[in-house]
Amino acid sequence: MPMMQTERRISAARFLIERWRVCMTFHSPGDHRSHPWKTGSVLSHKEIKAYEWGTNISAENRNKGCTHGFILTFKNEKDRDTYLNHPAHKEFGKLVGPVLDDVFVIDFWAKE
Repeated sequence: MPMMQTERRISAARFLIERWRVCMTFHSPGDHRSHPWKTGSVLSHKEIKAYEWGTNISAENRNKGCTHGFILTFKNEKDRDTYLNHPAHKEFGKLVGPVLDDVFVIDFWAKE
């Protein structure tokens, strides 16, 4: 690979951040009301740079039953991996796991 393309690729990487999207489907509509993402406990992890969540409002009806979406932003893969292996994250999974029908996760790089 010519040096110029390599330099361009390295420069572009400086503007990328990692996004971690989680979609959840609950057993029943009320199951989501008292769970930890509302208390801010998720935000207590220094690796998380931004955190957003909301309920599905799509008019397209293509959510495959997913009722809630979450986007966590990390500076890099190392921060994401640190968060994933943290005991508090594993505890979070134990809390929400019993009320979930389904969950799926995708990680992607986004431009700032």
